[in-house]
Amino acid sequence: MKLQKSILYKIKNTNNYFKTDLKEKWLHIGSGNFHRSHQAFYLHELLKRRLTDWSIINFELINSKKNIKFNKDINKQENLFTLITKGNDKSRFFLINSIRKFLINNKKNLNYIYKKISNGDIKLITLTITENGYYIDDKKFNILNTKIQNDLKKNNKIKTIYGLMFLILKACSISKKKISIISCDNIEQNSTNFKKAFKIFCKKKNKKLYNKIDKYLIFSNSMVDRITPGSNYITKNIIKKKFGYTDNCHVESENHIEWIVSKNKRINLPPLHKVGVKYVSNISDYQEMKMKILNASHCSTSFLASLNKKKFVYETFNDKKFLYFINSYIKKDVIPLLKKNFYNYNFFLKQVVKRFRNKALPDLVERTTINGSKNLEIFIKPTLSDNSKQKRNLKRYALIFASWYLFVKREKRFQDQNFNYIKKTIKNSKDPLEFVNKIIIPNIKYLIDNKFKDKFLLYINLLNKNKFKQAIKDASK
Repeated sequence: MKLQKSILYKIKNTNNYFKTDLKEKWLHIGSGNFHRSHQAFYLHELLKRRLTDWSIINFELINSKKNIKFNKDINKQENLFTLITKGNDKSRFFLINSIRKFLINNKKNLNYIYKKISNGDIKLITLTITENGYYIDDKKFNILNTKIQNDLKKNNKIKTIYGLMFLILKACSISKKKISIISCDNIEQNSTNFKKAFKIFCKKKNKKLYNKIDKYLIFSNSMVDRITPGSNYITKNIIKKKFGYTDNCHVESENHIEWIVSKNKRINLPPLHKVGVKYVSNISDYQEMKMKILNASHCSTSFLASLNKKKFVYETFNDKKFLYFINSYIKKDVIPLLKKNFYNYNFFLKQVVKRFRNKALPDLVERTTINGSKNLEIFIKPTLSDNSKQKRNLKRYALIFASWYLFVKREKRFQDQNFNYIKKTIKNSKDPLEFVNKIIIPNIKYLIDNKFKDKFLLYINLLNKNKFKQAIKDASK
């Protein structure tokens, strides 16, 4: 049987809020698995305890075939889905219905959102649009991007978060109501930088509305954490066997979950602190630690692992030679640059490694290589820059970029927003060194020295000969 509300009595569902007429007060942009395992789960926990009457409207900006199919599937399930959290010891199952609408980007749905905001119904907007969705390259807003230019000139065919946010601001000016905006993506000072970029966009598009940004939009930074890989058919079959229904939209994640929000008296949120959300004044320190240790751990090894024929992330983090490199890189190149006496960074690293070693969560190495050029820019380049300024040894960075170079050179097709540019740059480069001097995303040519270049070429040679252990040992010692 299919997962729908009519079969809830058969599976002994105890979530009484499923039958409650909730208020659509929360708009979330981005329909990926992470949102459904994270923000939607926190609200689910609040609703279970009858601590709020909020529900989420989910809106997907990108009309890809995958997103359109998901939208059809989730609507057939009346917006219900199963969340499975996995640990090495046991799994837990949750039936979620905190998202009451899943909308795809079209004129009808844009009008619906505009109406909800014009009426003053929406209080909160959260975003998980990935780092690419902000069009911020090397800390600069890429206003010349063709999609951004489309949204500057048109109002009826929105393609970016900036076009949508302009529509939202316009609706706020009608309702005279303020809205809280929280970015949940892996960008330092995420909401602050989004606000800066939106101001540039809005000033160009409509100066009158530009002057109303600070009046109606309240931006607050946040840090989120929960490993959420792509869902697989094995888990789908487990759900069917255990509960008797077919769920085409299930999502799976680790047990660990965290959401830290920058303190701001003006933001309007449900009582999320009662289900574990933390409010802090120094959010940037948490963001920096997470991005430079957790995110950088798999970013620094994903291409190397792919070249080494690793299929799952847990294989990488259970391989002694990769652990040797990760520990060396983080302890020698990252931790010394982080804020002193803020956190036990070595303990945090141990917990990160433990989480990535979780065999119950088969996260694909391939997934961690997606948009690698942007990931290198966000998670690796900042510490490369700092170490370069301090004239420190850059050989571990040389291995990271050598593995990326070989990955993009060998793979005929890989998921990267800059795929065409990367492939063109490789084709027009006579050798690896010319490539790293030409590439703009990430732009590292002004950070690297002759020692980096020597090691870069050495590691490319070793990896080409499948001498991974030798390359890693040399880089790590």
